[in-house]
Amino acid sequence: MEISEYNEWKICAVRFRDTGEVLTVYQFELRSKFNRFEPSGSVLERINSAGADPVFESEAPSVSADQIAEWDGAIKIGENWYRNWKITDVPGKATLENQVKLSQVREKRNKLLSLSDWTQFNDSPLNDEAKSSWAFYRQQLRDITIQPIDNIVWPKSPTDP
Repeated sequence: MEISEYNEWKICAVRFRDTGEVLTVYQFELRSKFNRFEPSGSVLERINSAGADPVFESEAPSVSADQIAEWDGAIKIGENWYRNWKITDVPGKATLENQVKLSQVREKRNKLLSLSDWTQFNDSPLNDEAKSSWAFYRQQLRDITIQPIDNIVWPKSPTDP
C-alpha cells in the first residue's frame, strides 16, 4: 500500500478500537507487513479490517515564539477521529525581545546589588537587624529573574519609604 493513498484521504494515523493505541500510517503499514496482514481494498477498508479507525489530519494550532505544538494522539469529534495537538512551553526558548528585556533587568539588578555591597561587609556600620534587612533585599534582587519578564516588580530597599 502506498502512503500517498493515505495522504489522499488526509489520514495521518490509525486508532485501534480495542486498545485505543494510535499509530502513524507508517507504523501501521510496518506492523501490517510484519504480521503479514495485507488485506486488499481501499485504505478505509484496510484500516477497518484491522479493527481500527482512521485518524484524520487537523490543522496545528497557533503558538507563540516560545511554544511548540506537538502531536498528542487522537481526539474524537462527531463520528471521526482527528489528530490532537498539545501546546507546550519550551523552557529557555525566549524571543529576542525577551532576551533584550532580561538583559536589561539583569543589568539594573547587578547595579543595585553593587550599590548595596557595602551593607554586607564585616566593617559595615549597620547593626545586625539592618544588615539582615539588606541581605533580604539583596536576595529579592537575585530572585528577580524568576518573575515573568513583562511584569517585573522591583523590591524596595530598606532605605526606601
